[in-house]
Amino acid sequence: NEAMDALDKNDTATIKESLEKGKKFLKKRLKVIRLADREGWLTAMEFLTDELASESEDEKCISKAIKSAHTKKEKMRKKNLP
Repeated sequence: NEAMDALDKNDTATIKESLEKGKKFLKKRLKVIRLADREGWLTAMEFLTDELASESEDEKCISKAIKSAHTKKEKMRKKNLP
């Protein structure tokens, strides 16, 4: 919407900025979807809730999210055992 509004005003700088924001958003969303496909949505949600997630620290954050999700899965599994 921001890019469309800027287009109406012929504001190319804002159009470019809006498209770059959208591109970054989609790139991160695709990364989360791939992580969910590989490790499950619990891991993906852990990754998203980690406030430290950044481009340079993604690998550490993904590893942390995987460990956290596995711990939660194990606790849930133990809780459901008779």
